[in-house]
Amino acid sequence: MNNELIREVEELITDVEAKVLVVKDEIPRNKAQGSSWH
Repeated sequence: MNNELIREVEELITDVEAKVLVVKDEIPRNKAQGSSWH
């Protein structure tokens, strides 16, 4: 495989992992906000 392609794939994976972490961080916060309304 091409080293440049590997680097692009690794950057893409890193970006996706970062977004997943952000979403996982936001979910409990949204649930906490939702429960405070009830």
